Amino acid sequence: MLHAAPADELVRGFKYRGWTALAPLMARLMAEPAVRLSGSGNNVLVPVPLDPARLRRRGFNQAALLARELSLVTGFRCEDVLGRRSASRRQAQLGRDDRIDNVRSAFHWRGDLQWAAARIIVVDDVLTTGATAAACARVIAEAGYECRGVVTFARALHRPDEF
Repeated sequence: MLHAAPADELVRGFKYRGWTALAPLMARLMAEPAVRLSGSGNNVLVPVPLDPARLRRRGFNQAALLARELSLVTGFRCEDVLGRRSASRRQAQLGRDDRIDNVRSAFHWRGDLQWAAARIIVVDDVLTTGATAAACARVIAEAGYECRGVVTFARALHRPDEF
């Protein structure tokens, strides 16, 4: 899997080398797509959660950092209402079908939004196959909320032989 430069290095540095100071810049670049996804009413940014073990190892959830910074730029609320059931294999090491299976039941609703008509935008760092975003959207819909879509900093590019 490839990301176009310089996004590839920014994502790797942010996620794996702790370059968290990049979050405000990345969020500013994500703001326009987030606003386009939003509707009138109560827009809520919801970060993709990490499993507790990965969060302890990394020390931060990159999606949560981006969502908080994006909240400052857009004025949308940010809520951690999704949880991760268990550790799953790293998505970066898996093919398309394995990615879908890996996150099929990984997420659950753990929050209570104060706005019944909240419009949710899922926030993550990279969109690859969309398996994580789809799994999160399914949980959001099952909780009775509208998922407007997903906003990410980067989109993975694929070689023709990958999928």
